[in-house]
Amino acid sequence: MQGHISQLECGKHFNPILSHAWEKHDGAEAFEFFILERVESPAKLIEREQNWIDYYSHLYSFESLFNICPIADRKNPSKEQIARLVQRVKGLWTGNKNPWFGSSRSGSSNPFHAQKHTEETKRLIGEKASIRCKEKPNPFLGKKHTPELRARLSELAKQRVMSEETKRKLSRLSKGRRDSKQSLPVKQLTLDGAIVHIWSAASEAMATIGINCSSIGRVAGKKLLKRHRCLSAGGFKWEFATQDEFEKYHSRSLKEYCDEQTKINKSKLGIL
Repeated sequence: MQGHISQLECGKHFNPILSHAWEKHDGAEAFEFFILERVESPAKLIEREQNWIDYYSHLYSFESLFNICPIADRKNPSKEQIARLVQRVKGLWTGNKNPWFGSSRSGSSNPFHAQKHTEETKRLIGEKASIRCKEKPNPFLGKKHTPELRARLSELAKQRVMSEETKRKLSRLSKGRRDSKQSLPVKQLTLDGAIVHIWSAASEAMATIGINCSSIGRVAGKKLLKRHRCLSAGGFKWEFATQDEFEKYHSRSLKEYCDEQTKINKSKLGIL
């Protein structure tokens, strides 16, 4: 009982009907909790619970009770009980019945806005996720979609048409991203470190030579993942370049630029 009261006071109770009533009537002062019956045998708990649900359902109608489910034994419900349950939960969280209806949870409205998990919390989250993955591994792990299903998914994707409103939103989001890593100039290098070209962005390289811009970004950003150590992409090394390097490269001949870079690299290594 104390657990229910504690959850209601924290606003975390699983029952939306009881939660709404608790908030509407200002908490515990409007409610009274008492024991209906003491049951000696645990085997009779479901039977007695169903008896009290049916009793108050006939006395006041089930819709006026706080119970979400009219079924005590949820493993073996009757068709009538299932129909009553569907009617009961239908629309519980729609429209103004949803506690977050009409409110935003983004930006400063989010309770966790501008906060970070502690290292201890991150460690605990990681441990629980690891245990969960071991106990319930992804059922699709090691499997692949059939060619027929892939063709079907491809067709469905082609049939999707973005509305003008969606296009405008995406356009607004894409503006002002020149400072993002994906929009920085990138150097294309051979595996030996010789410069091949400097592109205005990874997306330009992908459009021109077909190497995925995400792979380029991972290599250029030196994000060496434990499972996929990305040392190259498309058979080339990649590095982010400054805007000055990009402009110098395109304002002079390739030979002049490469000679200058070679001198700089040798001086860093103490060769000169």
